[in-house]
Amino acid sequence: MLQNLINGLNENKTNCYRYLLVDALKSLRDIELLTLDNIKGVFSKEDVQPVLRSDLYYDPNHCPHLILLAKPNEDIELELIELMLRTSQKEQELYRHYICGWISSELSIDLLAEKLVEYGNKLGTLSNPETNEFVPFFEHVRLQVIKECLLQENATLFYFDFAANYIFLNYYGELEILRNLNNANTLSSFQNIFLKKALQKQQQPILVFGLADLWKEYADFFPHDALLRSANQIIHAKSIGLTKGEDIISYSFYSLMSGKDLMKYKNFSDAVKLAIEDSITLNETFETFSQSMWNEIGIEVE
Repeated sequence: MLQNLINGLNENKTNCYRYLLVDALKSLRDIELLTLDNIKGVFSKEDVQPVLRSDLYYDPNHCPHLILLAKPNEDIELELIELMLRTSQKEQELYRHYICGWISSELSIDLLAEKLVEYGNKLGTLSNPETNEFVPFFEHVRLQVIKECLLQENATLFYFDFAANYIFLNYYGELEILRNLNNANTLSSFQNIFLKKALQKQQQPILVFGLADLWKEYADFFPHDALLRSANQIIHAKSIGLTKGEDIISYSFYSLMSGKDLMKYKNFSDAVKLAIEDSITLNETFETFSQSMWNEIGIEVE
């Protein structure tokens, strides 16, 4: 993995600046060398730039930050690359990552910061023109859901007009390199229906992450599109009328574990109706089920 990161950072070394993108909403322990305070103490002021996202611009300390690692044709010290990767790997199983990723771009740090905000706003407009909320696409769960959805639709992956490539550690513990195929087809895909559908599926990242982690804990087989499947199940659970997070997770979990449409089974559809009526939670009803009821959907309970 270290060599893949090195190769990715050097891929556009001749023409590009190399940056680290961190999310200040996720704090590191003081003993960690890559805290923002430590970075600001080592790097020059000009090489650390807040990304003033439109929903947090009033407090730059909570905004993401770009750190310039190297200018075109410059090398990044191996020790620093190793440190960044180790820090990122420590966060692997967490919902929010401090280290969002690495960006290779021809843009200077101030222009890149502006482009990241512009991109998040553009995605927000595409996702919901009425609210026009900033989409923090750099959060690894959101980015992974968008990617898996676009791959499923055989749509062009991304049009990053701010980067030659974007590297991040994904939900599955793998290093991903998203490359900018800067051509007409890629540009037009930004506005197409596939990306809009993908954006809709990343709107509940905490629920998606929690469901996927629960599924991973109990599943004999954990697929490589687990985040997308989790997102789809959550959307389905909400579409049948479930509103409470506990009920949504419970319904979605047993749907994923069984691979069945639970609404086709009377015991489960009745339980859903009670939960929708706010009479009793799904888990409370499920606790009363006999093993024969669970056998209907192929689930073995203890």
